[in-house]
Amino acid sequence: LVARDGESALEQVGFAMPDLILLDVMMPGLDGFETCRRLKARDTTRELPVIFMTALSETVDKVRGFDAGAVDYITKPFQHDEVLARVRTHLTLRQLQARLRDINEQLEQRVVERTAALEQALAEVSRLKDRLQQENFALRQELRAGPSFDAILGNAAPLRHTLDKLKLAAPTSTTVLIHGESGTGKELMARA
Repeated sequence: LVARDGESALEQVGFAMPDLILLDVMMPGLDGFETCRRLKARDTTRELPVIFMTALSETVDKVRGFDAGAVDYITKPFQHDEVLARVRTHLTLRQLQARLRDINEQLEQRVVERTAALEQALAEVSRLKDRLQQENFALRQELRAGPSFDAILGNAAPLRHTLDKLKLAAPTSTTVLIHGESGTGKELMARA
């Protein structure tokens, strides 16, 4: 697309978004510096690469071009191959920047997903921790109650003899082996 002045360039950019703009400094109406500033002020055109192509070769003009937002500055007379090389370079940079933005968006989405999964895992760990604390508390309460021989009922002499031995062993840290037939209350005695 070709525009004859800055105003028509700004208008055309509103209808057909170019990938890159070659802009002269000396134009009727808005000069190139002001046209570039206005392009860079718009959200929709802020990222468009602008290359100045002008006869103004003074350093002060080049600085003004870069201050206005240009990515490059080519002075006339220019070499056709040089212009094409610079255009290709800036288009490639723009494509790479777009790919980088896409990759960053994908990474941010993955971070959001992973964060949600970690929050769920943390909630599960917290739930399990609470359950373990409750079980721990119940077991401590049971241990505080101490040995209970009241749960063992019976008056037979062998049972009383066994209970007397249990009462002697209970306050010590000695390992005790309890053996007997199935169903005789070994586990009940071990707890007592």
